[in-house]
Amino acid sequence: MSDAFPILCENCLPKEKYIKMTRARMGEACKLCDRPFDVYKWRMEESNSINKTYVCLNCARIKNMCQCCLKDIEYNIPYYVRDAALAQVNGSIFQTTSLNEANKEWLIEVSQKKYETTGQSEYDKVDTNKVIEKLEKKFSYVSNIPDIAKKTQPLIEKHELKEQSQLKKAYIAKKPKKPQSFLK
Repeated sequence: MSDAFPILCENCLPKEKYIKMTRARMGEACKLCDRPFDVYKWRMEESNSINKTYVCLNCARIKNMCQCCLKDIEYNIPYYVRDAALAQVNGSIFQTTSLNEANKEWLIEVSQKKYETTGQSEYDKVDTNKVIEKLEKKFSYVSNIPDIAKKTQPLIEKHELKEQSQLKKAYIAKKPKKPQSFLK
């Protein structure tokens, strides 16, 4: 049963305790390796949308990513961003997007055999401190509140605004009404 269940992150799973999933055997081709795989579909109660898996279980295990949102399980960032950062830090992470079909098949089979024998993928051996330093978000804590009063604009007080609104109401009340003619 554990081999049949997809690899998913916490964001892709609904918050309910019990989930009803449908399984389509060999339903689609994997987005990374183009092999047919079992597609799982389930409904998210919060948004009432249907989620499904896009990559096969082998690619998800090898790349340590979610099958639905294609984000890294540990860092919760897209896998291609993580791969680019790991290539800058280590330089040893392989990419399957630029390879031809024969090389892609061979590379996936080799990495799958390596995962089956050792139980670890290439992404498990990475020094996480270097990667986290590269991928750490730099938040600016400057507030986005606009200026209260600019130098070119005069400052309007609340009591002046009330007076203006009262004047408008008085003008509308005193304004003569035009007679309506129904014969037009």
